[in-house]
Amino acid sequence: MSYVEIGLLLVGLCLLVLGYRRSDRNVLLVAALLLLAAGTIGSFSQGLVDGVRSWAS
Repeated sequence: MSYVEIGLLLVGLCLLVLGYRRSDRNVLLVAALLLLAAGTIGSFSQGLVDGVRSWAS
């Protein structure tokens, strides 16, 4: 895992707990989006790098 993925995961989990305790739907939404990004950013970045490499050569 890259540092970005770990950072997004930790911030997402903290916001999830905070949003649940305060019953704040907006914080829960942001937490869900951060957790989604943490799970998909690795594949997205690898695909982007592969695409740029194939386009450049």
